[in-house]
Amino acid sequence: MSRTRQLAAIMFTDIAGYTALMQHNEQQAVRTREKHRAVFNSVTEKYNGRILQYYGDGTLSIFNSAIDAVQCAVELQRGLRTAPAVPVRIGIHTGDILYSGEEIIGDSVNIAARIEALALTGSVLVSAKVFDEIKNQTGLTAVPLKQVMLKNVDRPVELYALVANGLVVPRAADIGMTEVKETAALATDQAADTLPDFI
Repeated sequence: MSRTRQLAAIMFTDIAGYTALMQHNEQQAVRTREKHRAVFNSVTEKYNGRILQYYGDGTLSIFNSAIDAVQCAVELQRGLRTAPAVPVRIGIHTGDILYSGEEIIGDSVNIAARIEALALTGSVLVSAKVFDEIKNQTGLTAVPLKQVMLKNVDRPVELYALVANGLVVPRAADIGMTEVKETAALATDQAADTLPDFI
């Protein structure tokens, strides 16, 4: 199988608590996954993304632009908050990948997956590389959280949380928790400029 090397923005999403929901109410779990996929498909297409894999309760997709990936993530979270709400975590990283048309491999893929796993439900976490691409874009805002060491990654990764109306914005202490705590904030457009220091 031939592979090509390219730069890409890599997005992972995951439905929080899906396994427990499947054990408790299988029909509701199926409906939750169906809504997740319907919203994900339409929004990803809108922002020129390529869906590479569905894996149970999660997805892997790539974008040619970090800006497109971030805008897609924000719209995904907003769309998934409408009833019946789907609790989703999203992580995005940019980097070099080996792409075969059916799968991607590379250190950047691992980093994106690890970032998503640290996110809170309703939030979007991005790496410093993604932040560098969006920081001068009107309407796209992110706040720094902290540096973390990720499994099988030999250097610290700086994490940022996207700030937008309807998104959960975690504090540094929340990173890695599986449930939203009281310290997480739902940011609004009016409050975006007055968020506290998360460092």
